[in-house]
Amino acid sequence: GRTTPPKDETFAALDCGAEHTCGLRADGSALCWGRGLNNKGQSQAPSEETFTAISSGGELTCGLREDDTVLCWGGFYEVPAEVREEQFTAVTAGGAFACGLQGGGRVICWGRGAEDELELPAVHNFVAISAGSRHACGMRANGEVVCWGDNYLGQATAPWDLGEKPAG
Repeated sequence: GRTTPPKDETFAALDCGAEHTCGLRADGSALCWGRGLNNKGQSQAPSEETFTAISSGGELTCGLREDDTVLCWGGFYEVPAEVREEQFTAVTAGGAFACGLQGGGRVICWGRGAEDELELPAVHNFVAISAGSRHACGMRANGEVVCWGDNYLGQATAPWDLGEKPAG
């Protein structure tokens, strides 16, 4: 049941997680499927919510709401889960954490493996973000990519003190 989308459904957006997939319908409602046991609740999209974007991770899924706040479900949360009251322009779900991109290029990450909460200052000028299983990357306006998080396979490129002003 991991790869079979529901019959007679159409979607405006789609995102695949580790063992589940979520789609956004034209009306902004989310529908998720996969992970037969749904062991962390990541496939239980809240039926009363609408989203403008969605991101499926390993143990959780996050949606960007119309008011630019984020709602995540599954993983380390109860279902439905945590609402981030800050406003974001994008959200990305990792293995058991999520990151949100704010206007001005600031990134906030939260959840298991994100040291509870990690805030990368706007000085990095990120315009896009993407999370992997245990790390995340941000792309700066000049196209440069900076990655942070678990570096057990060399995936993190940034110094651990991401608060410093980037060189150049």
